[in-house]
Formats: sequence, structure tokens, C-alpha cells
Amino acid sequence: MWKRAGVAAIGLSLLSGGMAVAATTSAIGTFDPLGGASGDYRTTMRLDATGFPEASVTSTSRAGSAVGPQSGASTWFGATSPPGQLFGSSRDLAYLNLRPRVDATTSSVTTYTFERRTPQGWGFVLGDIDADEVRVSAVTADGDAATNAELGFRGTFNLCDTAPRPSGCSTAQAKDQPTWVAPVLRGNAAASDTYGASGWFTPTVPLESLTFTFTGRSGAPVFQTWFGVVRRDVTGTITGAGTCGAANRQVRLLDADGTPVATTTTDGTGDYAFLAIPATAGWRVDLAPLPDTCVPVGPRSRPVDTSTTDATADFTIREVVPAAIGGQVLSEGDPVAGVTVTIDGPGGPRETTTDADGGYLFDENQPGDYTLTITPPAGFEVVDSPGPVTVPDGDESPIAVDPFVLEAEVAPPTTPTPAPTTPTPSTGVPSPTTPTPSPGATAPGDEALLPDTGGARLVGLVLAVIALAVGIALYRSSRRR
Repeated sequence: MWKRAGVAAIGLSLLSGGMAVAATTSAIGTFDPLGGASGDYRTTMRLDATGFPEASVTSTSRAGSAVGPQSGASTWFGATSPPGQLFGSSRDLAYLNLRPRVDATTSSVTTYTFERRTPQGWGFVLGDIDADEVRVSAVTADGDAATNAELGFRGTFNLCDTAPRPSGCSTAQAKDQPTWVAPVLRGNAAASDTYGASGWFTPTVPLESLTFTFTGRSGAPVFQTWFGVVRRDVTGTITGAGTCGAANRQVRLLDADGTPVATTTTDGTGDYAFLAIPATAGWRVDLAPLPDTCVPVGPRSRPVDTSTTDATADFTIREVVPAAIGGQVLSEGDPVAGVTVTIDGPGGPRETTTDADGGYLFDENQPGDYTLTITPPAGFEVVDSPGPVTVPDGDESPIAVDPFVLEAEVAPPTTPTPAPTTPTPSTGVPSPTTPTPSPGATAPGDEALLPDTGGARLVGLVLAVIALAVGIALYRSSRRR
């Protein structure tokens, strides 16, 4: 027998056999009791939906009456309210009450940090927005600040516009609604304390975190937060034969990042179900690693979309036909799913793709020499690969090869582009030029720098003769007197 490395499935076993009836349902979030103290509260929010990440909650809300999780017995949104038509009524279901850091002067900041990226199909409701306002912000799964559109504002309503109505509703009281001026949900213009003014949201992109900055405008305000999710089911059947029977086979639910978030096991007839997963696209159902003697017929991982209806994913498995060749594709030690692997040898080339564990397998290989190649994903390069593989005559033992290893490509260094030069515009006036003296020529003022030559001595002699003649003439003139 052979062994192939893989990653352990994470998540809880959701079903212990038995075929469930698929249905569309919904759920309202729950909260743990508040921990910490005024200005530094902590809790956890959970939505009862398979694969939905729990959120760690921190808040700088001050202490006070009715701060913390509430029962929903007297304050709730009804089934006919806008969010109730999607998530159902929140009557007798939990919500969270919080206050500003300091009433009317200092905002409180409450942040929900999800343990992994959220799927879609969920939303939240902010209530009692009257003498106060809430700034909504979020960080997307890509690490960017969510745009106002991505926050998914759906509208405003009043809790009292439903039947039956919460006990806090008064027939004489105005049913005011807040105003959304993105990204702020602001209470009535008079900052009056009223009842039931609410707004609701369904984010349009996966989020890493969600933040509410709550500011009081008058009095001692409080705001309420509910979470809701729409849930649908995924069911399917595994068909097997011989030693590769369909019973007690593990099946995994993967999120949009390829992370296993839940596992279940087929019943005695090969049926399985994942119940109550968030209603969204991007899920995949994956066969957990099979015994070395079994292989899927066709894909071992199938996409499922529960955004509008329940989904189905069926699989078939069979016995491996000798001789089998298999391995893995890794990057920094982690499996890489969805990589195209090609084997070439007797019978010509064949292709398959790696599963969630980065594994691949080719069986029915006749004796002979084979080569394995892969098509690396964009942004990666192959730095190590298995060598040629030989299936010996008369040996049907499976062959496990060394893994393909990928590394992220390093961008080549960029060469800076020289800054363009701007020519000096012509003024139409010729620039003055300094003539270059010819060899032996003397520039003005440079005579004193000339070396002593024969010409200079001749000039001196002539001057001396003239001086002598002048002296003789003066002497003769003086004698005549």
C-alpha cells in the first residue's frame, strides 16, 4: 500500500447518516453574555448556519441599564417587516444593546471580527436610531475598506409597522424612521427619543470585520443590533461498487477560499446532507481522501450554489485499476487545489486536476515510462518536480511520486525611466560667441604673458639709440648758448 500526505478536515461532523429533507430556513444570531467592563466589553456573536464564522465582538460602550444581550421578548422585528420577510421574525430571539462611550459627547466603537471571511446570504439590523446616529464601516476579505455600496444598505422601517407589534409600541407615538446618508444612519432631525426607528443591511461582499461607531445626540441613547441569515441545504449521493462501497464515506463542505468548514458521512445507501448553510454561491462539496484502492469517476470536488435554491452534488467512486501513479502539488508546504496535471506515456497524454488536498492520481497505466507535468496557476512557477516514472512489467503496486513544488513568481526589478528633458525655446536673438584664437594669436590683455623673444630685444635697442641721439642734440644746443 502507499501513503499520500494531506491536510486534516476542520469543522464539526454535522450529520451521522440519514437523508434529510431539504428546506429553506433562516436564523437570528445569538450573543454570549458580556465580558469585561464599561468601556472595554467583549462578547461573541454566532449565526446558526453551517459554515458561517463566529465573530469576536469588542465595544467601548459605557455601562448602564439594558446594556448587553436582550431576550427579544418585548422588542423585535416582525415577520412582515422588511428584514422579517427575509430572516423571519426576531420575536423572543436575542439582540445586543449598547450605548455611547459618554452620552452626547464621546462615541463608542463596536467591532465584529469574523474568524474567517463571511459568505453572503446574511444581514444585520440596527434599531432604536432616534436621538443618535451610527456610522457603519467594514473591512472586506481582501483587506480593503468596504465601499458604501458594499455595506448593502436595504432601507429603513419602524418596528411598530407590523402585526403583532412589540409591546413598546404606542398607538399615539409617531412611527419615525432614521435617514441613511452613507455611511451614517441618523435619527430624527429633532433628536427626540422615540421607539422602533430602524435600518437594515445585507453586505454584498465577504467581510473580515464590521464596525459600528455610535454617537449620542441627546439624552441617554441606546442602539440595538440583530443578525440574520438565510439557510439552504446541500444533498447528494455517492455511488460505489465492489470494495469501494458508498457507505460511511466522508464528504467535506469547502468555502470560497477552499477551506473545509464542515464534514459529514454518507449513510448506508451513500446519501449525505449538509443542512442549513448560508444561501450564497461559492461553496464546493469535496470527497475526503479515499483509500489508496479507490478513485473518483470524474471530479472529486463539485461547486454548489445555494443563493436561490437548495443544491445537489453527486459522486461516483470505483476501484483503482493497476498500476496507479499519484502525488501532490504544494506551495510552501500547503496543498494547491485545482492545478492541471498531465501524464504522458504509453497510450498518450491524459489530464486531471488536484483536489482540495493538492493530490492527483492516474490509474490504468500500462508498463512503460511516464512523465508528469503541471500547468502552474497564474503568479506561480515550478521549482521542483518529480522525475520520470517507470511502471515495471508484472508489478501492479501503486507508485507515489515526489511532489511538485510551486513558488510565487518574483517580479523583475523595474528600470527607472529618465525624466524627459525640455529644450530651451529660441528667442530669435543669436547667442554671443567667443572666437577661438588661432595658434600663436594673442588675446587682448595677454601681452605680459608672452615669453621674451628676439623681436622684443630689437625694440629695446631702437629705443636706446633714440634716447642717445636726443641726449647729444641737447648737449650741442647748450654749447651754442
